Amino acid sequence: MQRLGDTSRRILWAGGMLCGLAALFWLAVIAVLPWVISSAEMRLAVEKALSGDGKLAVSITGEPELQMLPTPRLVLYDVRLPVDEQQSIHAGTVLSRLDLWSLLFGQIEVAEVVLERPVLVLSGQIRMDELLAPVLAMAPRAPALKVIDGTIAWRAPNGYTRTLLGQLNGRIESTLSGNGISVSSRFRWRDAPVEASLSIDDLPGFLEGQSSGVNARLSGEGAIVRFRGQAGYDGMLSARGDLSADADSLRKVMEWMHLAVPTQGGFGQMGVTSQLVLEKGSVSLTNTRLSLDGNKVDGGFLVNMTGPKTRIQGTAAADELNLRPYDRIQLTVNNGQDWNPTPLNLNLLDSFDLDLRFSAGQVSTGTATFTTVAGSAVLDEGKLVLAIGQTSGWGGMLRGTATLSPRWSGASLNQRGLSMQVEAECTNITLEQALGDLVDFTRFEGMGSLSFRLQGEGRSIAGIAQDLSGTLNLSSNGGYLSGFDVARVLRRIERRPLTGSTDPHGGRTPFQKLQTKAEIRNGIAALNMLELSGNQVQLSMVGRISIKTRMLDLHGLASLRPSGEQPAEAKRIDLPFMIQGPWTAPRIMADPISLIERSGAAQQLLEAVRHQREATEASSLVEHLIGPPAPPPGTPAPPLLAPRNLAPEILR
Repeated sequence: MQRLGDTSRRILWAGGMLCGLAALFWLAVIAVLPWVISSAEMRLAVEKALSGDGKLAVSITGEPELQMLPTPRLVLYDVRLPVDEQQSIHAGTVLSRLDLWSLLFGQIEVAEVVLERPVLVLSGQIRMDELLAPVLAMAPRAPALKVIDGTIAWRAPNGYTRTLLGQLNGRIESTLSGNGISVSSRFRWRDAPVEASLSIDDLPGFLEGQSSGVNARLSGEGAIVRFRGQAGYDGMLSARGDLSADADSLRKVMEWMHLAVPTQGGFGQMGVTSQLVLEKGSVSLTNTRLSLDGNKVDGGFLVNMTGPKTRIQGTAAADELNLRPYDRIQLTVNNGQDWNPTPLNLNLLDSFDLDLRFSAGQVSTGTATFTTVAGSAVLDEGKLVLAIGQTSGWGGMLRGTATLSPRWSGASLNQRGLSMQVEAECTNITLEQALGDLVDFTRFEGMGSLSFRLQGEGRSIAGIAQDLSGTLNLSSNGGYLSGFDVARVLRRIERRPLTGSTDPHGGRTPFQKLQTKAEIRNGIAALNMLELSGNQVQLSMVGRISIKTRMLDLHGLASLRPSGEQPAEAKRIDLPFMIQGPWTAPRIMADPISLIERSGAAQQLLEAVRHQREATEASSLVEHLIGPPAPPPGTPAPPLLAPRNLAPEILR
């Protein structure tokens, strides 16, 4: 066993003595200081630390209490720090940690102020700059200001109070230069944790409105916002610098902030960088680069927040835009049988005013791709006007405008509907794709031109369809009518008139020319003309198309001309027909009288029925004029036989 030498023992003995003397000295200080230092002086020092050089009138109700362990600190109770004339921060306990060495030399210096469970109840209009000002004002007096489990609430005029920020924990420290501060905080907002940090290089200059270096960061719900630049506050915040923001899901952030998301899909990962200039309530964002759901947009924006409603002006440009993740408006339900009755969300029209010019080299939406797109969107006082200039799409060219504005159908806002006016002109477009995207109708194939002017009002797509009015023109110089083969049906009728029209669905009817004109009133389209002609087949139709119920009630004439391969004596086949039923699966029926007339046997039966009906009508007329002949005496009266209608049996 190794023994310590004499020198080592002396060192240990001396160290022990010094520690003992230090402990005795510390105990002596703890015992003497409360009697030496005036509690009034300590209270005054803490009040100066909280008042921010006298800028805030601090109110302390309870008696101060000096505690020496574990470190010297002064405990104050029931402390109020005013924010304005009507609102103040109320802290049940304020701990002021005092600097020990300064106390030993008879000076009182506050090293840290801790507000335990402070509560700030706001009323009236909430302004974040007014909320931040008193905190920044008290910061220079103490090297550190700490908040533990704070709460910020808002009280309505009727007395209802709700929590805005809860579980607030933060710290404000002076920088090494002594003029700046650093703020870090954590709190809960709308049931989600949020972290915020702020550093100001020159706090006195910042509070006087002078530009000072500022770094700020805010994160929550998978989103981060950063700012680095110059800023000042002289009753109104001004800033100039670099702004950036990132979000794992913009949709989640918007829902968390109770903002309406315009579409059911999209609004996923987002990133933005911009040069920000904030002056007098107006925000200028230049050299803006926005990425959202893989789309990248460059532009500049001006946001004016001084008026009653925020107004956004700007330009945006992109090489490619993919709008497929955002879904298009669901026009129909029940597999296309009915218009969508879901009430339209019009909150976005009231949120802000907008004046935006945009352009894109290529835009993909639904099944279509549009190129060289240029347009504008103007939202003013709830009225939205969308305009698209000459654009390549659906295989051709198109342009159009749409005006959307809210309309009230009753005294309640819940009865508010949408007024819609749409005007478009499309030339040399793919009919099946265009009509499918516009109205879920895909019966016409080929290239053609479409123009329409429509207007309507309603609370939903179904309501607008019921009120729809306007005009529509459709033409084509070649294509197909899908769903049934007219030539095949007519040839079958020629061979077997009474059974040839069964199951007319299937196949396609080629045509060389299509012309359609319709006038729409109150959701009913009057088809004034629909003419379709091909090498062999000609169709002409008129009737009514119910847009509000998506039903057809049309009648027309189908003609089949003999082809060059058929013998010269071949005759032209003409057949009246009807189209009735839903758009998605209409019933196509040939005129039954025309079918009977084409059948020899059925024609004879039909003539017999006609002769019997005529004889019966003549006998009834004679009986009506002179009365029936008297039967012989004792003859029982024969039963009256109604003429039998053979037409249903003939048609079977």
